[in-house]
Amino acid sequence: MILTQNANDGFPAGTPVLIEGHVLIPDSPTPAYGQQDTTTMSSGNTMYRFGTWRVYMETISVDTPDGRDSVAASQLSPQRPPQGMRVPTSFPTASQKRIEVGEDAYLLEEVNTEPIPLLGNTVLKLRKGTCVKIKTATSRNGPAGLSKTGIPYRPSRYIVTANVEVEKKDFVRCRAPRTHECFRRPTTDEMALILKRKLDKEPRAPRVVS
Repeated sequence: MILTQNANDGFPAGTPVLIEGHVLIPDSPTPAYGQQDTTTMSSGNTMYRFGTWRVYMETISVDTPDGRDSVAASQLSPQRPPQGMRVPTSFPTASQKRIEVGEDAYLLEEVNTEPIPLLGNTVLKLRKGTCVKIKTATSRNGPAGLSKTGIPYRPSRYIVTANVEVEKKDFVRCRAPRTHECFRRPTTDEMALILKRKLDKEPRAPRVVS
């Protein structure tokens, strides 16, 4: 159905909506004792619950793998690397200066993320220059391979976190039901456009926020 008038800020006139149910308005709001409610459904005493689908982008945090596939300290820098050219050998890396947990760092090489359940276990590639946050130090053997001596050391590998924008879709319900005057059936052209958008709509590819 198509809204013929504004329901609220989120549901302006012209919005395609889906009717979910109805609410009957009793003929007598306060029936007498023992009197049965004989209200029957009609266009004059029925209000309809409805909603629509909203598509939006949400930012999620995605980690890189642990162990052998973790990010090497030589692949991280406290400075953003130059774009379009090879990173100079003199460029500072986490191998030379320890980067603490919670601090930002920049990738000097492309690395992969962990599989992302929200995206069907898709693995994303994080490009050179992506800003990431240090989650924890690790080693090729995982956290168990880190020094336990208490002597300050510089980790050789890290797990880092990147921010990724993903497309999500939710069904949003209007809080206030409306009567039949607020709805009309879509025209043939409107219905064709609604179906085309539904069939042609490809989810936007996840985007790494660097």
